[in-house]
Amino acid sequence: MTSYLPAGEVFDENAFAVVSDVLGRFPDINWLTGRSVTRNADGVITDSFLPHPFQRRYIACGMYGTRLPALQQESTFWRASLTQEIDLDALRPLKLAGDYFIWKTFAENHDLYVVNSHLGAFSIEQGQLSQQVRGAYRKELRTLRRRPTFIERAGALVHRLRTKYRQPRKNAPRLIRYDHGAACWVMKNKG
Repeated sequence: MTSYLPAGEVFDENAFAVVSDVLGRFPDINWLTGRSVTRNADGVITDSFLPHPFQRRYIACGMYGTRLPALQQESTFWRASLTQEIDLDALRPLKLAGDYFIWKTFAENHDLYVVNSHLGAFSIEQGQLSQQVRGAYRKELRTLRRRPTFIERAGALVHRLRTKYRQPRKNAPRLIRYDHGAACWVMKNKG
């Protein structure tokens, strides 16, 4: 398994065990992400939510991180074989949106799955690169994405309104939850 962890961020102590278990149990899954977790400069978790399964078309046009909640890189893992799909020469000059470049590359051929587990956390700290120039991440992301269609922009708005205040359904597509009775990770709807 592989990940893309920026300086100053952390994995949960059980992240590798969870990801290894899920990827072992579901060989068709090539990449996955966990709960979106934020912590403060002292390391205290200040926010956590289970994202709705991500849609490839919204990844391709850069909706996640602009109009929809971002796909958190600290919680995202993939099989090592997918690394071969990344154009490292195109990735190298990116200062802020390298994660988006990777997600866009993977989404061309693979669905992203969500596991209901804390895998990593994004830290909000003084002086971090993404906070130095307001809007810089989005500006760089927009140079990498394809322009969204009117239908995609409208669909993203509906998606945001529909999902803003509720957790994903237990049978949402590509959502992996832990079944305590069976003592294993399960997926109700491959989607």
